[in-house]
Amino acid sequence: MEGLVAIALLLGGGLKSLQVAALATGLPFSFVLLSALLGRPWRCSYEIRR
Repeated sequence: MEGLVAIALLLGGGLKSLQVAALATGLPFSFVLLSALLGRPWRCSYEIRR
């Protein structure tokens, strides 16, 4: 399925549209990873004090 979408984007808008689609797909996941990374030290210090 992803291959068909990639082919359609390449034929319709070229490489630039494929790059924009990949960035738009990965951007929300990076926010999830960043929030997990920033929340970890707080959670660990909370467990130590308990």
